[in-house]
Amino acid sequence: MVMRGMVAAFTLAAAVPAAAQSVTIDTGRLQGSAQDGVTAFLGIPYAAAPVGALRWRAPQRPARWAGVRDAMRPGPSCPQVLSSPTQLSPLGETSEDCLFLNVTAPAARGTKRPVMVWVHGGGFIAGSGSEAHFDGRALARRGVILVTVNYRLGRLGFFAHPALEAEQKGEARGNYGLMDQIAALQWVKRNIAAFGGDPNNVTLFGQSAGGISTLMLTANRQARGLFHKAIILSGTTLQPPRDIAVDRPDKPAALTLGKAWARRITGEANPTAATLRALPVEKIAPPAPAMADVMELLAAASPMMDGQLIVESPWTTLTRDGVRVPLIVGSTSRDTLVWSFADGKAQTFPFWSPPPNQIPANITDRAGFAADLLFGAGAFRLAELAARGRGAWLYHFDTVPAPLRATIDGSPHGTELFYAFGTLDRFPYHPEQIDADDRKVSDAMLDFFTAFAKSGKPASPAIWPTFTGNAPRYMHFTPPEVRAVPVSDAAALRSIVQASNP
Repeated sequence: MVMRGMVAAFTLAAAVPAAAQSVTIDTGRLQGSAQDGVTAFLGIPYAAAPVGALRWRAPQRPARWAGVRDAMRPGPSCPQVLSSPTQLSPLGETSEDCLFLNVTAPAARGTKRPVMVWVHGGGFIAGSGSEAHFDGRALARRGVILVTVNYRLGRLGFFAHPALEAEQKGEARGNYGLMDQIAALQWVKRNIAAFGGDPNNVTLFGQSAGGISTLMLTANRQARGLFHKAIILSGTTLQPPRDIAVDRPDKPAALTLGKAWARRITGEANPTAATLRALPVEKIAPPAPAMADVMELLAAASPMMDGQLIVESPWTTLTRDGVRVPLIVGSTSRDTLVWSFADGKAQTFPFWSPPPNQIPANITDRAGFAADLLFGAGAFRLAELAARGRGAWLYHFDTVPAPLRATIDGSPHGTELFYAFGTLDRFPYHPEQIDADDRKVSDAMLDFFTAFAKSGKPASPAIWPTFTGNAPRYMHFTPPEVRAVPVSDAAALRSIVQASNP
């Protein structure tokens, strides 16, 4: 979870003025821009505005428009916390009308180019597809079309209440943010050929909450056929989602949490659906909540087993049915820490801490073991499952940007984003100090990920072998040499998986 707060939209920065480009999709004509060998079409509506009667409903197809729609700037981000000490990009406009996506592609028009669809992180309560460090130019210059997506967040994206249940019988409900992601993938299926993309060669990838989303959609029947490969960055929690109706000792039901919140916010014991939909958006997604409210929101607003879209834990599905797509999966060495760049300083703080009794006394690298408890063991388990199907490639990210190598001994959660997108120049702390080792790691990630998007394999077996349970290896993203090495703690990772019983 990286609580980014609101984010400034990326734009194509170049030394020469942008030229206009146009394309026609199923809802009308778009005018985007082209410069320095890359085209961008920004702020494209992939679903109707989820406002009024469409608040807390499944996304609907967008309306057609007449004439040419300006696609030279992103649409607003979804409502969320307006500021956070861990935001990685400056803030931008927000609106409940936020179901937009952005397409970045090579300017030289081709056909059947590989497509990568990015699902941002942010703990399901923050983030945007238009964050500055998700600029797709480096990917486009390697021949890939990038689509970045907004989806509903917080209680607008993940919420259940008896009044909504009564009107949505037999429908998928609660997981509106995940429904948005599926709607975006359906949009890609219908429209990406107009940008030169191949609708039959789509790689879904995401980090943190976006990685959890990718895991869930990999196991989801409704998303089947909408993407053909997956990359999961720090999103393999072994914990099952909460249930919409069944309370558990460690996870109250989504309906229980929704009823308590609605009673408090409306002052009514049994508010109607109309009452809830009439609430000002600032009441549902306050721009400057107290930290206690942020933590409550973080605990409450997440995917749930609703019996329609999500019927069981993704681990249950994937263990039984297997992983049906080729997969790259991994985590960072300090995945329980997040960066903070408030007041021009660089610090880290833990966003998750395991119970002390979960870390054996003989463990010397306690922070690394905690990271494995959170995501590392799940990445290993998912690689084991995917190895039985279309193939898996495991990685471990352990690079710290040059400006901060002297201050921390591993990579906090989210560090890899600047490397994977080739946007190290947008690292929030002294990016002018980024060095050749940083760029070497970034180039390797970009090369591996785009090769995977093109062919289903990130590299030759001699460079990055497929995962095997007998002699597991992972790609170790750390300078001075990025290379595949044995997984030295495979037994410990398997023990964590066994104890979690996902």
